[in-house]
Amino acid sequence: MVARFVHTEEVTGSNPVSPTRSSCLVRETLTDTLGPCIGATVSTRRRGEALESDILAAAWDVLQELPWDEFRVQVVADRAETSKSVLYRRWPDRLALALAAVNERSTVELSLDRWTGDLREDLLLMLEGAAGMLGGAFGSVFRAVVAESAGVYSELVTAANSNAAAELVKHLLQLAGKDPAEVSDSALLVGPALLFFNYLTTNETPLEAVRIQIVDTCWMPALNKK
Repeated sequence: MVARFVHTEEVTGSNPVSPTRSSCLVRETLTDTLGPCIGATVSTRRRGEALESDILAAAWDVLQELPWDEFRVQVVADRAETSKSVLYRRWPDRLALALAAVNERSTVELSLDRWTGDLREDLLLMLEGAAGMLGGAFGSVFRAVVAESAGVYSELVTAANSNAAAELVKHLLQLAGKDPAEVSDSALLVGPALLFFNYLTTNETPLEAVRIQIVDTCWMPALNKK
Protein backbone atom coordinates (compact mmCIF):
# COMPACT_ATOMS: atom_id res chain seq x y z
CA MET A 1 0.00 0.00 0.00
CA VAL A 2 1.34 3.46 -0.95
CA ALA A 3 0.58 6.40 1.31
CA ARG A 4 -0.97 9.38 -0.50
CA PHE A 5 0.63 12.58 0.71
CA VAL A 6 -1.38 15.81 0.49
CA HIS A 7 -0.36 19.45 0.14
CA THR A 8 3.01 18.44 -1.31
CA GLU A 9 3.65 21.98 -2.49
CA GLU A 10 4.27 22.96 1.12
CA VAL A 11 6.66 20.20 2.07
CA THR A 12 8.85 19.88 -1.01
CA GLY A 13 10.24 23.43 -1.03
CA SER A 14 13.19 24.89 0.77
CA ASN A 15 11.22 26.20 3.74
CA PRO A 16 11.11 23.97 6.82
CA VAL A 17 7.80 22.54 7.89
CA SER A 18 6.57 23.42 11.36
CA PRO A 19 5.73 20.57 13.77
CA THR A 20 2.06 21.55 13.70
CA ARG A 21 1.95 21.50 9.93
CA SER A 22 3.82 18.21 9.82
CA SER A 23 1.39 16.57 12.23
CA CYS A 24 -1.48 17.95 10.18
CA LEU A 25 -0.08 16.44 6.99
CA VAL A 26 0.53 13.08 8.65
CA ARG A 27 -2.98 13.00 10.11
CA GLU A 28 -4.58 13.86 6.76
CA THR A 29 -2.43 11.24 5.04
CA LEU A 30 -3.41 8.54 7.53
CA THR A 31 -7.06 9.50 7.24
CA ASP A 32 -7.01 9.31 3.44
CA THR A 33 -5.04 6.06 3.35
CA LEU A 34 -6.23 4.05 6.31
CA GLY A 35 -9.71 5.44 6.88
CA PRO A 36 -11.51 3.05 4.55
CA CYS A 37 -9.75 0.11 6.22
CA ILE A 38 -10.14 0.90 9.91
CA GLY A 39 -13.26 3.05 9.93
CA ALA A 40 -13.90 5.11 13.04
CA THR A 41 -10.42 4.55 14.44
CA VAL A 42 -9.20 7.48 12.30
CA SER A 43 -11.20 10.72 12.27
CA THR A 44 -12.71 11.96 9.03
CA ARG A 45 -10.95 14.88 7.41
CA ARG A 46 -12.90 18.13 7.70
CA ARG A 47 -14.33 19.48 4.49
CA GLY A 48 -16.52 22.27 3.17
CA GLU A 49 -18.43 24.36 5.68
CA ALA A 50 -17.13 22.46 8.71
CA LEU A 51 -13.51 23.16 7.76
CA GLU A 52 -14.22 26.78 6.89
CA SER A 53 -16.03 27.31 10.18
CA ASP A 54 -13.06 25.91 12.12
CA ILE A 55 -10.66 28.13 10.21
CA LEU A 56 -12.69 31.28 10.82
CA ALA A 57 -13.01 30.39 14.50
CA ALA A 58 -9.23 29.98 14.69
CA ALA A 59 -8.71 33.28 12.86
CA TRP A 60 -11.03 35.04 15.28
CA ASP A 61 -9.14 33.61 18.27
CA VAL A 62 -5.82 34.75 16.81
CA LEU A 63 -7.21 38.24 16.19
CA GLN A 64 -8.24 38.39 19.86
CA GLU A 65 -4.83 37.30 21.10
CA LEU A 66 -2.30 38.95 18.80
CA PRO A 67 -1.77 42.48 17.44
CA TRP A 68 -2.47 42.96 13.75
CA ASP A 69 1.22 43.00 12.86
CA GLU A 70 1.50 39.41 14.10
CA PHE A 71 -1.64 38.11 12.40
CA ARG A 72 -0.44 35.69 9.72
CA VAL A 73 -2.11 33.07 7.55
CA GLN A 74 0.39 30.49 8.77
CA VAL A 75 -0.48 31.22 12.41
CA VAL A 76 -4.16 30.68 11.68
CA ALA A 77 -3.42 27.49 9.73
CA ASP A 78 -1.45 26.12 12.68
CA ARG A 79 -4.25 27.02 15.09
CA ALA A 80 -6.86 25.37 12.85
CA GLU A 81 -4.60 22.33 12.41
CA THR A 82 -4.60 22.53 8.64
CA SER A 83 -2.20 23.70 5.95
CA LYS A 84 -1.62 27.20 4.66
CA SER A 85 -2.57 26.19 1.12
CA VAL A 86 -6.05 25.23 2.35
CA LEU A 87 -6.55 28.79 3.56
CA TYR A 88 -5.17 30.38 0.40
CA ARG A 89 -7.64 28.40 -1.68
CA ARG A 90 -10.42 30.26 0.14
CA TRP A 91 -8.93 33.68 0.93
CA PRO A 92 -6.24 35.41 -1.15
CA ASP A 93 -4.45 37.08 1.77
CA ARG A 94 -4.60 37.82 5.48
CA LEU A 95 -6.86 40.85 5.00
CA ALA A 96 -9.54 38.76 3.30
CA LEU A 97 -9.21 36.06 5.97
CA ALA A 98 -9.46 38.54 8.84
CA LEU A 99 -12.41 40.29 7.24
CA ALA A 100 -14.25 37.00 6.83
CA ALA A 101 -13.60 36.11 10.48
CA VAL A 102 -14.78 39.50 11.69
CA ASN A 103 -17.91 39.50 9.55
CA GLU A 104 -18.68 36.02 10.90
CA ARG A 105 -18.36 37.02 14.56
CA SER A 106 -18.88 40.78 14.99
CA THR A 107 -22.55 41.66 15.15
CA VAL A 108 -24.66 44.14 17.06
CA GLU A 109 -27.16 42.30 19.24
CA LEU A 110 -30.55 42.29 17.51
CA SER A 111 -32.65 40.61 20.21
CA LEU A 112 -35.96 42.41 20.71
CA ASP A 113 -35.52 42.80 24.46
CA ARG A 114 -32.41 44.93 23.94
CA TRP A 115 -34.26 47.88 22.42
CA THR A 116 -36.46 50.29 24.37
CA GLY A 117 -38.64 51.90 21.70
CA ASP A 118 -37.16 55.29 22.59
CA LEU A 119 -35.31 56.29 19.42
CA ARG A 120 -32.59 58.38 21.07
CA GLU A 121 -31.89 55.73 23.70
CA ASP A 122 -31.79 52.97 21.09
CA LEU A 123 -29.44 54.90 18.81
CA LEU A 124 -27.09 55.37 21.75
CA LEU A 125 -27.29 51.64 22.48
CA MET A 126 -26.50 50.91 18.85
CA LEU A 127 -23.44 53.19 18.87
CA GLU A 128 -22.36 51.68 22.20
CA GLY A 129 -22.36 48.26 20.58
CA ALA A 130 -20.50 49.53 17.53
CA ALA A 131 -17.91 51.26 19.74
CA GLY A 132 -17.39 47.99 21.59
CA MET A 133 -16.69 46.28 18.29
CA LEU A 134 -14.20 48.97 17.33
CA GLY A 135 -12.40 48.44 20.62
CA GLY A 136 -11.77 44.80 19.75
CA ALA A 137 -10.69 42.74 16.77
CA PHE A 138 -13.12 44.45 14.41
CA GLY A 139 -11.40 47.80 14.97
CA SER A 140 -7.96 46.38 14.24
CA VAL A 141 -9.16 44.77 11.03
CA PHE A 142 -11.13 47.83 9.96
CA ARG A 143 -8.10 50.06 10.40
CA ALA A 144 -5.87 47.56 8.58
CA VAL A 145 -8.31 47.33 5.68
CA VAL A 146 -8.35 51.09 5.28
CA ALA A 147 -4.59 51.45 5.63
CA GLU A 148 -3.34 48.45 3.65
CA SER A 149 -5.87 47.50 1.02
CA ALA A 150 -5.82 50.64 -1.13
CA GLY A 151 -9.59 50.34 -1.52
CA VAL A 152 -9.65 46.67 -2.51
CA TYR A 153 -11.55 45.58 0.60
CA SER A 154 -12.73 48.91 2.00
CA GLU A 155 -15.77 48.94 -0.28
CA LEU A 156 -16.71 45.45 0.89
CA VAL A 157 -16.36 46.41 4.56
CA THR A 158 -18.38 49.58 4.03
CA ALA A 159 -21.12 47.85 2.05
CA ALA A 160 -21.52 44.94 4.45
CA ASN A 161 -21.74 47.09 7.56
CA SER A 162 -23.78 49.87 5.93
CA ASN A 163 -26.49 47.44 4.85
CA ALA A 164 -26.72 45.89 8.30
CA ALA A 165 -26.70 49.28 10.04
CA ALA A 166 -29.38 50.72 7.76
CA GLU A 167 -31.70 47.77 8.37
CA LEU A 168 -31.19 48.06 12.11
CA VAL A 169 -31.98 51.79 12.14
CA LYS A 170 -35.15 51.13 10.13
CA HIS A 171 -36.13 48.60 12.78
CA LEU A 172 -35.50 51.14 15.55
CA LEU A 173 -37.55 53.76 13.72
CA GLN A 174 -40.46 51.35 13.50
CA LEU A 175 -40.20 50.57 17.21
CA ALA A 176 -40.39 54.31 17.89
CA GLY A 177 -43.52 54.62 15.76
CA LYS A 178 -41.84 56.32 12.82
CA ASP A 179 -42.04 55.42 9.13
CA PRO A 180 -38.59 54.46 7.77
CA ALA A 181 -39.78 55.32 4.26
CA GLU A 182 -39.79 59.00 5.27
CA VAL A 183 -36.06 58.91 6.12
CA SER A 184 -33.33 59.21 3.49
CA ASP A 185 -30.74 56.47 3.11
CA SER A 186 -27.96 58.91 3.98
CA ALA A 187 -29.71 59.95 7.21
CA LEU A 188 -29.93 56.32 8.32
CA LEU A 189 -26.13 56.06 8.35
CA VAL A 190 -25.13 59.42 9.83
CA GLY A 191 -24.37 57.90 13.24
CA PRO A 192 -22.23 54.96 12.15
CA ALA A 193 -20.39 57.09 9.59
CA LEU A 194 -19.40 59.69 12.18
CA LEU A 195 -18.48 57.00 14.71
CA PHE A 196 -16.14 55.26 12.28
CA PHE A 197 -14.66 58.58 11.16
CA ASN A 198 -13.95 59.51 14.77
CA TYR A 199 -12.27 56.17 15.36
CA LEU A 200 -10.04 56.47 12.30
CA THR A 201 -8.99 60.06 13.00
CA THR A 202 -8.36 59.73 16.76
CA ASN A 203 -7.13 56.11 16.90
CA GLU A 204 -9.28 55.70 20.01
CA THR A 205 -12.56 53.92 20.74
CA PRO A 206 -15.29 56.63 20.72
CA LEU A 207 -16.25 57.54 24.27
CA GLU A 208 -19.79 57.97 25.58
CA ALA A 209 -19.57 61.76 25.35
CA VAL A 210 -18.65 61.50 21.67
CA ARG A 211 -21.52 59.10 21.00
CA ILE A 212 -24.02 61.38 22.74
CA GLN A 213 -22.80 64.34 20.69
CA ILE A 214 -23.18 62.36 17.46
CA VAL A 215 -26.75 61.34 18.31
CA ASP A 216 -27.98 64.68 19.67
CA THR A 217 -26.35 67.14 17.27
CA CYS A 218 -26.26 65.14 14.03
CA TRP A 219 -28.13 61.84 13.88
CA MET A 220 -31.45 62.67 15.55
CA PRO A 221 -31.85 65.93 13.57
CA ALA A 222 -31.12 64.05 10.33
CA LEU A 223 -33.65 61.34 11.12
CA ASN A 224 -36.33 63.85 12.14
CA LYS A 225 -35.86 66.11 9.14
CA LYS A 226 -39.00 66.37 7.01
